[in-house]
Amino acid sequence: MHDDIDWEQHISRIPRWDDAFKISLRLLCGEHAPPWTAHVGDRRTDEDESFVNDFGLTLRQPWERVDGVPEHIRDWVRKRCRDTAWFRENLVDKNLSDWENLPMMSREDLSLRLARVIPETADLSRLIVNPTTGTTGSPLPCPNHPRAIGCYDAIFEYVMELWGIPLRLEPGLTLAVQVCYQASTLTYATCHSRHKGAGFAKVNIHPSVWPTDEVRAWLNRVRPQILTGDPWSFDRMIRLGLRPQPRALLSTSLTLEEEQLHRWEDWFGCPVIDLYSMNETGPLGVTLPGNPGVFHQLARDLYLEASADGELLVSGGRNPYLPLFRYRTGDRITFVPGTGGRPAWRLISGRTLTVWQKADGSETQPLEIARILRSYREVINYQVYEARPHLLRIWLEAPAMLPEVRQELAERLASFWEGNLSAGSVGRQVSYPPPKGHVRIEWE
Repeated sequence: MHDDIDWEQHISRIPRWDDAFKISLRLLCGEHAPPWTAHVGDRRTDEDESFVNDFGLTLRQPWERVDGVPEHIRDWVRKRCRDTAWFRENLVDKNLSDWENLPMMSREDLSLRLARVIPETADLSRLIVNPTTGTTGSPLPCPNHPRAIGCYDAIFEYVMELWGIPLRLEPGLTLAVQVCYQASTLTYATCHSRHKGAGFAKVNIHPSVWPTDEVRAWLNRVRPQILTGDPWSFDRMIRLGLRPQPRALLSTSLTLEEEQLHRWEDWFGCPVIDLYSMNETGPLGVTLPGNPGVFHQLARDLYLEASADGELLVSGGRNPYLPLFRYRTGDRITFVPGTGGRPAWRLISGRTLTVWQKADGSETQPLEIARILRSYREVINYQVYEARPHLLRIWLEAPAMLPEVRQELAERLASFWEGNLSAGSVGRQVSYPPPKGHVRIEWE
């Protein structure tokens, strides 16, 4: 039982703290609790909360059809041209009326030129850096602000309202648990001042981290109202025989197949809500009851469009540190009629779940490889693919990586792929960088 809660760590991260919140944290950190690896708080002031309240009101306003780019988005772009290097360099001499031919921002801009994207006028004193997990690609450093993160809460509340799912917000109850299944990841217990101290936790249910019997006992005790996670994690819950009874499942990050949706509904006995969201953009759209596979836009401070080849592009946003312009999501969509005048779309090709089978027969995600690669600062970019069953090939762009460091990386990757086998017993080939600074590492 975790009776050594460091209250100062929690109180210092929740400016609107109330001692009644301790009930929720004692519940989450009590018997059968997992090993926590981080302390997290909402860092939200009264002024931030006022902003989030106003944002929540805009979500509920009726939608009006606008042909083309809304004027408030054009005004926002003009402001960014005055205080943001990327906008000046790419847009200052361009005609905004020729929108479809304007440059597009990409993941490469965020990973290699992030300083050019952050406005020079931004107050960095409240900066929070939240690297993407790399679930669907290479990780990105995503700067964020407590106020923008707080808007997730307003969207969460609105989504539950759209689905007719009541929430109990009070100390001593668990609002939501985010479920992960990874070799390692950040885990934490916290509570949100906006939700009157109701508990929230991020947990890792991988058996090597938290015994399944302990997971089951903890879930039965804390009784989360909502479970959030990605398809990989929910499928692993079923495999492990974990069957809590939440009011809803909120699936994020990856394309949700209809077969998965029905399987989860049967297993967990609750509605499954598909939220289209990216760490760079925040939540963009959500499915509605009786209309699976169709995402309806949530907030008006973002302009969504499709490129000539159908790629979803995003402009605008509420994150003061990450203004996006025609940001390439990598997903192909087609716009369809939405409910209540909302823009809506279907995915043609989206971020799907990739699972590799290791040589020992166990399964893993690209995320686990990404976690190893991103621990080396010299790695600028990489591509990982399965050349054939049990043969994984990685191309690295790491021109500053010393040969001995490259060898160490290869041994770490090979050791992970083979489970408990030592790296020395694994056949491995490392070739030195070709002209563009890439190195090939492959093993089986």
